[in-house]
Amino acid sequence: MGGGKQPAFEPSEVHLAVGRTVGVDVRVAPLPHGWRLVDGGDTALLRRDADSKQSTCAPNTAGCGHTVRQSWTATATGTTTLTWRYVDLASCKEAQNPASCRALAGKEVRVTVG
Repeated sequence: MGGGKQPAFEPSEVHLAVGRTVGVDVRVAPLPHGWRLVDGGDTALLRRDADSKQSTCAPNTAGCGHTVRQSWTATATGTTTLTWRYVDLASCKEAQNPASCRALAGKEVRVTVG
């Protein structure tokens, strides 16, 4: 991307009742760039559920990724935001900390429970 400009991804809005679930499919690949969850929202409102693979690659397929569904269940009323960044993994100061990576793009999902 030229000039360090980030693409503009409009924030999304989701409205849930308590007990309902929201899921986001994220493409994961062994490449130098990828989507990483950097803020999982308010844990008093949303409970993070286990990730589930939605697709897989054949073994030893170079550059192939898979899709993972990240899910949360609404536990109380209120509003919170989930945030992902498309990051340059080679720039990460800490391998397990996506917030330390150079962000190339971002996506936010505002979740209202009630």
